[in-house]
Amino acid sequence: MQTNSIGIPLPREQGPDWLLPLRNGFLASLLSLGLKTSTVEVYARTIDWFCAEVGRRGLMAPDGVDEAVLVQVRDPLPARLSVPIQRKRASVLDRFIAFLVKENAMAAAPQPPEPVPTALDRIRRGCYMSSPARNRLSP
Repeated sequence: MQTNSIGIPLPREQGPDWLLPLRNGFLASLLSLGLKTSTVEVYARTIDWFCAEVGRRGLMAPDGVDEAVLVQVRDPLPARLSVPIQRKRASVLDRFIAFLVKENAMAAAPQPPEPVPTALDRIRRGCYMSSPARNRLSP
């Protein structure tokens, strides 16, 4: 695999221009953490597939792209891969997506709203709250 002057593997597939500097920054951060070059090359192959998939989906600019959108792109990993390999690649991509959010390249996925308590939840909460008082009244 060809590398640039600082040892970052060159992209194998073409992705959107806005992802290339982020890809290189992520791979450089892995090298600075002391990961082996062979490990970074595996990360690079996975991220290159992901960047190309982002491009195939027409996400050519970061506008409107958030963490949830990229997770949807990540989900259909190639079915020809074994389950353990799919899990490893999903882990790599989760780490890359987290890096993108940390670098403020995109917004984090919106948090789901707090669930509205059901009647049963309110009864349970009431029972737990009143049990110390009930215990004091017991003979």
